[in-house]
Amino acid sequence: MTEWIHQLTPWVGVGLAALESLFPPIPLTAVVAANVAAFGPVFGFLYSWIGSAFGSALVFFVIRAIATLPALRNLLGRDKLRKARGFVGRMKPAALFLLIMLPFTPSSFVNFACGVSHYGRRRYLLVMLPAKAVMIASLSLLGESLQRAANPFWLLGGAALLLLLYLVSKWVSKRHDPDGEKKSEKVLKNA
Repeated sequence: MTEWIHQLTPWVGVGLAALESLFPPIPLTAVVAANVAAFGPVFGFLYSWIGSAFGSALVFFVIRAIATLPALRNLLGRDKLRKARGFVGRMKPAALFLLIMLPFTPSSFVNFACGVSHYGRRRYLLVMLPAKAVMIASLSLLGESLQRAANPFWLLGGAALLLLLYLVSKWVSKRHDPDGEKKSEKVLKNA
């Protein structure tokens, strides 16, 4: 895959990273690792960051443009839209930054939730762009460690970083889950 990406142009690396924001089954970790392997750590990071940030912004702005259409409310249901709005509406920029920067957070849902919420465009971009840079940098480090797999310390460091990011993303997701808050409120009321 890295040879194929390298033989084409950097736009393929950018496009694959952007495509991940639109189609969540594409593994961003693999895309970033392939970009780093094909273009080196600096340009691999840069192409991955540009693509991922562009894809996230595209999802946000498209959803923002169609969020008021009645067809979207009917298609998704008012409860899902309310849940998405509530998910982002209560978040402070620092919490949203942390959520976006973690590679295991479903970025397509976060971009969708920001798009349907009343989160400001400029505020979203000011949070998303640096958060994506941190996420892509950590994945680039992981991709670089996979290239240096002959050295077991690089491989162990990359695996430790991946595990740490996974655990932090689970903690942040659980902490900001609106359903989890409702369940805890019901438990407190019944006690």
